Amino acid sequence: MGYGLVDDSKWKKEINFFIENLILPGIIKIKIKPTDFDQMRTMIYKATASYEKSSAVFSPAISPTDYEDLVASRLREFGWSARTTSATGDQGIDIIAEKDGLKLVVQCKLYSSPVGNKAVQEIIAGKTFEQADAAAVISNATYTPSARQLASSAGVMLLHHDEISSIDLA
Repeated sequence: MGYGLVDDSKWKKEINFFIENLILPGIIKIKIKPTDFDQMRTMIYKATASYEKSSAVFSPAISPTDYEDLVASRLREFGWSARTTSATGDQGIDIIAEKDGLKLVVQCKLYSSPVGNKAVQEIIAGKTFEQADAAAVISNATYTPSARQLASSAGVMLLHHDEISSIDLA
């Protein structure tokens, strides 16, 4: 989705695949004549309308802003209330998340090389500024040894976006 325009062509293709490969063979097995496919599509749209739209999916071409949205969405999938911050004045915080009365601040790094100390230093400052219970840097990349050392001594989690489910502050 960009600029308010929704491209649902992949969703329409998926519905057609579903009808043709799952519904139609089932209808034929029980010897009922297929109904109007447009009506089936409409029923599927109505049945799925209340579901939250899928967030950005990671790809090498994702933008940094979309990456922050992806991380926030994944946090929400695991029970966090998560919101992205504004681009300026965020004190190194890209996402503020809360769960079970605990606050987590996150800095997202979409990098093609290992993430260094600066990201860890910034999220430490952000944690203090926001008076958060925990801090994490979440990236698609690995971390330098010095970043891992600083994070370990400061209690900052260094995670890949696929490790979000492992966050446990309890």
